Amino acid sequence: MTDLTDPVEVEIPETTPAEPIAPVEPPPETWIKHRWSQRFTVRTDAASHSYPSWERAIGAARSFAVESGMASTVTDDNGGTRFVVTPDGCASPSPS
Repeated sequence: MTDLTDPVEVEIPETTPAEPIAPVEPPPETWIKHRWSQRFTVRTDAASHSYPSWERAIGAARSFAVESGMASTVTDDNGGTRFVVTPDGCASPSPS
């Protein structure tokens, strides 16, 4: 058995080279500096340590508070926001 097909003419438009819609620009210099300099400082009665992420800072503050039975603070070095971490592991915004 043979397959019979009819020839079909198809018009294909000429393609043009692809160009980006808008030029890709890197983020502003200030954004890059701010992003990489984001730090969080944990302060206790004996020392202070700086961490690159909120998760690490709050984890360290909770560990210290639970082990020592004393509250510690976590401060966003760029924004100045401060949290008090109590021995039960709760973090709440500091009034001062």
